[in-house]
Amino acid sequence: MNSCTACLHLALKAIGLQEGDEVIVPTVTFTATAKWSPISRPIPVLVDIEANTFNMDPSLIERKITKKTKAIMPVHFAGQPCDMDEILDIARRYDWWS
Repeated sequence: MNSCTACLHLALKAIGLQEGDEVIVPTVTFTATAKWSPISRPIPVLVDIEANTFNMDPSLIERKITKKTKAIMPVHFAGQPCDMDEILDIARRYDWWS
């Protein structure tokens, strides 16, 4: 792949997203995180960030999950990693990660 944008498009295609499916993304991120292929047209659902890390706040994720939600797309910000243990626990509860 020639860019992270291309990789994100491929990753979302690989999980079989359909038009109208939702993907949870952070409010502070690069545009490519929430601007995907016009072919599959998933809907970005914004989750606010933690003030101390600028990463997606895991405590707010489940409030945004609906029947249409298919994935969480965490983005590590400025060298500060997301709380992946918490995010993966949520993904496992919804059977998005095994």
